[in-house]
Amino acid sequence: MRGIKLTLSLTYTMLKGNGLANISGDSRKKSKWVSKAGNVILMGLLAVYMSVLTGVSALTLRRLLEPAGLHHIIIGLYISLAAMLIFFFGIVYVISIFYHSSDTEKLLPLPIRADTIISAKLILTALYEYVFVIVLIVPPLLVYGLAGSEPWYYFLSAAFVVLLLPVIPLCAASVIVMLIMRFTPFARDKDRFSMVSGLLAMGLALVFVFMTQTFSSYSQEDLRQLLQSGIQDLSDLTSILFPGISTATAALTAVSASSALSQLALLAVLSIMAITVTLITAKGVYYKGVIGLTASASKQMTLSDAALREQTRPGSAFAALLKKDVLILVRTPVFFMNNVLMNFLWPAFFLVPFITSSGDIGAYRTFLDSVDYSLFSHYGTIFLAIAFAVACFLSGANGIAQSALSREGRRIYVMKIIPVPYKLQILAKITTGFLFSMCGILIMYILIILTIKPDILFGLVLLLVLPGAAILTNTAGILFDLIWPKLHWDNEQKAVKQNMNVLYGMLAAMVFAAVALVVSFAFRPPFIYSAAGLILIPWLAAFALWKLIKWMGPRQMKLLDI
Repeated sequence: MRGIKLTLSLTYTMLKGNGLANISGDSRKKSKWVSKAGNVILMGLLAVYMSVLTGVSALTLRRLLEPAGLHHIIIGLYISLAAMLIFFFGIVYVISIFYHSSDTEKLLPLPIRADTIISAKLILTALYEYVFVIVLIVPPLLVYGLAGSEPWYYFLSAAFVVLLLPVIPLCAASVIVMLIMRFTPFARDKDRFSMVSGLLAMGLALVFVFMTQTFSSYSQEDLRQLLQSGIQDLSDLTSILFPGISTATAALTAVSASSALSQLALLAVLSIMAITVTLITAKGVYYKGVIGLTASASKQMTLSDAALREQTRPGSAFAALLKKDVLILVRTPVFFMNNVLMNFLWPAFFLVPFITSSGDIGAYRTFLDSVDYSLFSHYGTIFLAIAFAVACFLSGANGIAQSALSREGRRIYVMKIIPVPYKLQILAKITTGFLFSMCGILIMYILIILTIKPDILFGLVLLLVLPGAAILTNTAGILFDLIWPKLHWDNEQKAVKQNMNVLYGMLAAMVFAAVALVVSFAFRPPFIYSAAGLILIPWLAAFALWKLIKWMGPRQMKLLDI
C-alpha cells in the first residue's frame, strides 16, 4: 500500500511539472486564470475538431462496407491503428519522459526504487496516450456502435478496451527503449535522437498524407477490396507484435455478453503480465541506462589567436541578436523540427494532391492555362487574395514569433541585463520569424510561377504582396508571447508544442487570411485596388502593431518574473 501511495504521489508531482496539469505558462496571478481559460477553450475546440473527423471517417467506412457485410472489420482497423500509433508515439514519449526529462536527475539521488520511478513515469506516459486515444479512438467506436444499434455490452466492452488498449503497446515500447538505452549509444545523444525521431515522424506524416490522397483515385469497389485485405493484414501484424490486440477486437465484435466478458478478462490478464515484465526489466536496466543523460552532447573547439580576434570583433548588436536567434532555432532539434523545418514542408504538403492525381494533371494544366492572370482580370484579383491567404497561413504556422520569448525560458534574464534596448531585441526576434517565413513563402512563390506561368508584371505584383503577409503575422504573433510568455519549462517541447501562444498566432493569421478572401470574393475590387490594398495595408497594420509593441514591450519585459 505504501508503494502504491508513493507511486501515485510521484506521478502527481511529475504531472504538474510536465505541464499536463499546468496548462498556463503565465506566472502572474492576474493573467493566470485568463490564460488557463483561453487554453482550455482552444484545446477543447481542437479535440472536438479531431473527434468529428475520426467519427465521420468511421461512419463513412461503415456505409461503404455495410452493403457487403464487411462493416465489422472497421473495429479491427481502428484498434490496430491505435495500437501502432500508441507504440510509435510511446517510444518517443518514453525516451522523453523516462530519460530526457529534467526531473530525472532530481530523482536519481533519492531513495526510490527503480520500479517505483518507472511505474510513475509509465502512468504519466499513459496519460498522454489516453488523451490521444480518447480524441481519436473513442469517437469511431461510439459512432460505429450507435450507427449499427449495437447491444449494451458492446459499449461496456468499448469502455474497458479504451482503458486497457494503451497498456500492452506502451509496455512494449518501454521495454524496447530501456534495452536500447542500456546497451546501445544511439538514443543516448539527446540532440541527435530528437532530430532523427522528429524527421522520422515527419516522414510518416508525409507517407500518411500521400496514402490518403491516393485512396481518392480508387473506385468504390476497388477501395472496398483494398480495405478488406489491408485491414486483415494490419490486424494480423498487430496481433503478432502486441498480444492482446486481437483479444480487444474480439471483445468488441463478440456476439454475446459472456463471450465479450471472457475476452475482456483475457485482455486484463495480458495487460497485467505486460506491466509485470516492464517493471522487472526496469529493475535490471533502468538505472544503468539513465546515468549520464542529463546533458546534451557538445563538441569542444580550439580557436587560434586570429580566429579568436575574428570571433570577438565588435559588430552590430542587431546582427548579433539575429544570428543568436537563428542559431538557436537551427541547432536545437525541437525548435528546428517545429519552427524551421515546417517552412519547407508545407509546400510539399500542397504538392501531394497533384503528385497523387497523376491522371488529372492534364486537366489541372488545361484549367490553369485557361485562367486569365492579367493585371485587370477578376481571376487575377482572386488569385492575389488566395496567395496572400496562403502566405499568412505559412507564416503563422511556423510559430517562430509566437514563441520567441518562450524559447528563452529561464534565460530571459539575459535579455533584461544586456545593454541593448528591449525594442531592438524584440525587433530581432520579429525579423527572425520574418526571414524563415519568407523562405517557405518564396518556395511557394517559385512553385506558383512554374505552375501558372503568369506574365512578368503579375509575377512582380505577387512578389510585392507576399512579404506583407509574413511581416503582419509575425508582428502580431509576438504580441501574444509578450503578454503570455511560457517561461517555466524543463524541456524545449513545452516552449513550442505546449505553448498556446502558437495557436493564438495561427488563429490571428487565419483571421488575416479570411479578411483578404472575404473582401476579394464579396466586393470584387478592381485588380489595381486589390493589389494596392494587399501591398500597403499589411505593412501599415504591422507598423501600427510595432508602435504598440514599442510602447508595451519594455513594460511587459519589466513585469516578467522568473
